[in-house]
Amino acid sequence: LRAVDHLCFMLTENPGITVTLFHVAAKIGDYCEIDFNNYQGDIEKMMIEGGRRCVRDFYTHARRKFQEAGIPDDRINIKEVSPRMNVGKAILNEFNSGGYGTLVIGRRGIGRSFFMGSVSEYLVDRMKNCALWLVS
Repeated sequence: LRAVDHLCFMLTENPGITVTLFHVAAKIGDYCEIDFNNYQGDIEKMMIEGGRRCVRDFYTHARRKFQEAGIPDDRINIKEVSPRMNVGKAILNEFNSGGYGTLVIGRRGIGRSFFMGSVSEYLVDRMKNCALWLVS
């Protein structure tokens, strides 16, 4: 959400902007906080449902921030792809094939590395001739 907040700050009231929120669906080992105490069922199903809830909550908060910045829903696209072994590669492929001008990403993922996570490092190393905003 920090990346969304920064994007909104930079592009407030820009009528020509279109935003694509691109999500690579999580694998079983990638999940948001899930309350294990209130669940009766198998762990895999619980993790998948928790991940979906997390992404849905993110989209709700992001849309609210975009609306507050004057970017209406009809200028926000959501794309999601199935789990990939290399999330950075999936993002790079979408960026290159989608004709985007700027990629906005956070600098760290779940691992909370000191400077950059593996996805942001992968993208910084491989993106060429484009704008890349790395938001911390």
